[in-house]
Amino acid sequence: MILDKPGDRGAGTITVKQPVLVLAPMAEITHSAFRHLTEGFGGCDLYYTEMLSVGALLNVSPYEKFYTDLLPLPSKTIIQFVGEEPEYFHRAAVKMAGTGAAGFDINMGCSIGTIRNKGWGIELMSQPEKVREILRGVRSAAPDKSLSVKLRLGIMEDEKSLFNFCELLLEEGVDFISLNPKTGREGRNRTGRWEWVSLLQKRLPIPVFGNSDITGWESYRRKVETATPAGVMIGRGAAACPWIFALIKGREKSTDFKMEINLKETAEDFFRLLKKYQPDDFHLSRSRRFFFYYCENLKFSHRTRYDIQNSSSLNCVEDLIFSYFERNPEEVCRIF
Repeated sequence: MILDKPGDRGAGTITVKQPVLVLAPMAEITHSAFRHLTEGFGGCDLYYTEMLSVGALLNVSPYEKFYTDLLPLPSKTIIQFVGEEPEYFHRAAVKMAGTGAAGFDINMGCSIGTIRNKGWGIELMSQPEKVREILRGVRSAAPDKSLSVKLRLGIMEDEKSLFNFCELLLEEGVDFISLNPKTGREGRNRTGRWEWVSLLQKRLPIPVFGNSDITGWESYRRKVETATPAGVMIGRGAAACPWIFALIKGREKSTDFKMEINLKETAEDFFRLLKKYQPDDFHLSRSRRFFFYYCENLKFSHRTRYDIQNSSSLNCVEDLIFSYFERNPEEVCRIF
């Protein structure tokens, strides 16, 4: 994706190469340290930050600079806002308008109970007038940046409601949409219905990205061939394999392309970047979260994975990971 000079819609003119590869926003994962790790393998076309509470952003916090750090590539990084008060969205966009971010995204898809109970995330899809206010406020604060929305099918699966909601987004100048094709009642174990991505892409005059169930080249290829999305957003698959974008790009050029990954060195790189770009208070939670997914690459890591999630310090997490590789040296390197 290229975000260029202001266009007719009031935001950055968007030139889409098919399909755009996007790092999905994930709490405690898509911070600057992880984005550096991903970029080290070759990176993707567009990065997202962790979702950023507009209310929290407007309050003084010692951790704000870590949530708003757009490195390594601000011009390829979108800030995702979450909340429900239109005025807060406007003020947050004003505050972040000069950061060099590629654009702003409004989270209207998160269905976690703690988010929904606040009226955030997917709950906004049932409040169209509030959505209009939010979008107008963000657009007026940053007319030179892209404006996008990440959403689900809705609280329930309803074609008319979904299309009407997307028409509202179009009317308010949204530049592109990311769709997780599940309802608000469906968790991550439910397979996404990518036919909805295809339907929206055919019906809407703006790019539609699909998000769900991409774990490697084969799942990516199937989704692209059947749904023809403008972009593919990868979250958990990227957390498990930060090289997934490089692998996909290589396979697009040659089906024989393979990558030899040193899993131990990648873990070392993660710890180094975490210590460099995240505060000490975040080290344990971020390492637990990352290795919850990363351990999927290890054949015998069930116990190690469990122990990591119950670790009391970053040093403990490091000891568990490196002890695993000492016990299983044959797993240090893998071909993907």
